[in-house]
Amino acid sequence: MDKESFVRYWHSEDVHDGKVRQVIQDTEQVRVLVDTSDGRLVTFEFSGVESVSLNRPEGMLLYSLTEIGSAPPHRKFVFTNWEEDDEARLEVMATDMVQIHDTSRQETLEARQIPIACNLNDSDFQERRAGLLGTVKAGVVETKELEDGYAYHFPSDVSWLATLANLITVERACCPFLRFNLRLEPAEGPIWLELTGPPGTKDFLNSIFGD
Repeated sequence: MDKESFVRYWHSEDVHDGKVRQVIQDTEQVRVLVDTSDGRLVTFEFSGVESVSLNRPEGMLLYSLTEIGSAPPHRKFVFTNWEEDDEARLEVMATDMVQIHDTSRQETLEARQIPIACNLNDSDFQERRAGLLGTVKAGVVETKELEDGYAYHFPSDVSWLATLANLITVERACCPFLRFNLRLEPAEGPIWLELTGPPGTKDFLNSIFGD
């Protein structure tokens, strides 16, 4: 790392030896969830986001969260990978890292006890959901099993972004136990939707997307 560009390390006690659990991106905000080495869940929230550079960061073992010098008003934050030969990376260019939330292991376990089931039974909603799920299921090109769910590969056609965003909106309303990570590969590459959650999530997803 260029020493002249180094600004500082952030929250070493939380990041060092932690693992990236999830990256959640909105229009101008990014949240990075990190499981610390002592069993807590820490959320880093970045505001005024200009760009995000990432390559499969989920599960990345962290050495540090480093701020690198950049042209104002933006600041460059790098989640440094412990494994030098690993291509996983995560960098966020933003105006600020606004806050950090610490969640104890007990609170995390309680969050995972949300029932693994759809909790909305309105007939119109379920009819809409069924049609959307059918469209999405038909578009799956490849499925990869994850530790706590599945990753679904979709064509790179931009029209799929709207479809998948619609699916996420619907599933968040009826299945609060699910975690969503929508990932776009560089150079107009494939689109991946990762659906994960507590134990039992895989069986639930198999009931929806399985043959």
